[in-house]
Amino acid sequence: MRLRDKVIIVTGGGAGIGEEYCYGLAREGAKVVIVDILPKEQLEILAADIQNEGGDAIALKVDVSSQEQTLLMAQRVIERWGRIDGLVNNAVWQPAKPFNEYTVDEFDRMLAVNIRGVWLCIVAVYPYMLKQGKGKVVNIGSQTVFSGWWNLAPYVATKGALVGMTRALAREISPSGIRVNCLCPG
Repeated sequence: MRLRDKVIIVTGGGAGIGEEYCYGLAREGAKVVIVDILPKEQLEILAADIQNEGGDAIALKVDVSSQEQTLLMAQRVIERWGRIDGLVNNAVWQPAKPFNEYTVDEFDRMLAVNIRGVWLCIVAVYPYMLKQGKGKVVNIGSQTVFSGWWNLAPYVATKGALVGMTRALAREISPSGIRVNCLCPG
């Protein structure tokens, strides 16, 4: 168990690949914080399932585009386990349609979740990781950044911005022992 007793937050952890990250981290011994905007009951079922498999998990309903909610998320994790060792920024909002059919509100929501949400979550956990002198942040990007993709232009743009933000933060905060990386599945 490579992650025994490490406390790791997974945004967008309630379904899809985020859910798989939660199960995988728990199998490696991590205490998993499942963060999503899905109904709290659905998230609690996932947390219970992880616990039934011998893991340790809690569920928090959080809109990552809200600074108030992301700060409260980090505070609750500290109250529960006293530390935050890792953050997996996986939450995403991604409707698929031709680029010229997106509304401004849809484009803004994508920016709010896919970019601002990542930044807000890092801002929320940073003081605790800094105090510990270490931490890991993994931002989930996408291979679409390198190839483009039909009907996903705004999404691809947000993931390109995420790669750039990851590189900048890696340089800025790595001297304090906090590693920032980007994983691009696809």
